[in-house]
Amino acid sequence: MFYNRDYFIHYYDSDLKKRATIQSLLRFFEDIAILHSEYVKLGIDYYFQHNVGWVLYKWDIKIARYPEFKETVRVRTTASYLKGFQAFRYFDILDLKGEHLVTANSMWLFINPVTRKPMNITEDIFKGYDVDKNKMTELEFGKIESLKKIDAQKDFDIRYIDIDTNNHVNNIRYVDWALELIPINIIHEYTLKRLLVNYKKETSYGKIIASSIDIGDEGENLKCIHQITSGETLLCLVETSWEKENK
Repeated sequence: MFYNRDYFIHYYDSDLKKRATIQSLLRFFEDIAILHSEYVKLGIDYYFQHNVGWVLYKWDIKIARYPEFKETVRVRTTASYLKGFQAFRYFDILDLKGEHLVTANSMWLFINPVTRKPMNITEDIFKGYDVDKNKMTELEFGKIESLKKIDAQKDFDIRYIDIDTNNHVNNIRYVDWALELIPINIIHEYTLKRLLVNYKKETSYGKIIASSIDIGDEGENLKCIHQITSGETLLCLVETSWEKENK
């Protein structure tokens, strides 16, 4: 069962091409996921009362068209698969004519927030999200390639503003750090069409992270591989696929 909400593309959601940024789309997904959980009484208060929580593990996002400045879109989500300590959540974005603009598969881990250890998903989670164990859909994810070279690297300080309610860096910040190394000519000449993210380790306030990028050969299509590290620890892998724009 889908939970949905309409979002208006504000100026602050938009990039230099007057289109919603990928970070804005991720914020919509983050927002509607927690609103869905709040709606079914499995939100933030439930997490604290039962000492449980969710950790985002993977994204596979495909963009057919970016919503434009001043456009209103419908964002939807549903919990499609729950097993053991793993959960798959599907998202999509439609225009008001019903055309699919963006689809996103996500994978989450159910954990004890104190020990950070996985926990088996409880029956009230199945019931709250209305997931039928006999009719679950397991989502697919692309595999992120390894860096073969490092074309650029940049360090970032983790600020207080980067921290979320779990007292760890918000998931969207890793995408910020990855995209910061994309050359400006690619930003101008290409459109990001697919985003893969694989979160490996959490990090927290006060740390310094390094963002590295392997930029593929420029052509009609371009692929970049990104990694986020803290010292010797791999925190996150990202793959961005770009399509050259027709001028």
